[in-house]
Amino acid sequence: MTMLQNLITPRRHRSVFAGDGKDRPIDPASALIRALLELGRGQAQLLFHEGHDWQSATFEGMRHSLALEFTGEAAIERGRHIASIVSEHEFDLSGHIVVDIAVTKSNEQRRSDPPVLQLDITALTVEDI
Repeated sequence: MTMLQNLITPRRHRSVFAGDGKDRPIDPASALIRALLELGRGQAQLLFHEGHDWQSATFEGMRHSLALEFTGEAAIERGRHIASIVSEHEFDLSGHIVVDIAVTKSNEQRRSDPPVLQLDITALTVEDI
């Protein structure tokens, strides 16, 4: 198990296989983090992720809270772009659907050298049935 998997593995999840022939399980936390980091194009760093099981009468899923950090001018521009599009972005998560996602806080530290942008994000993913 990688360090990233150790950090984000929820207390309980159903494994969904990526379907790429490697038989590696993709849980909703790993899939969402991977998708957000791909949007960051190598300029985003995961600061933390916390996931809690969620369910309604008809769906099961996970509530996510996470923070991404962007360091340097180019990275900050990428972070601003992500903040502007994330709520409308179509995520491709194997076995899961992002039903709600939003930037809840954007904190830009211009006085630091280099400057830093932190985005706090909440999301709800449900199992794709």
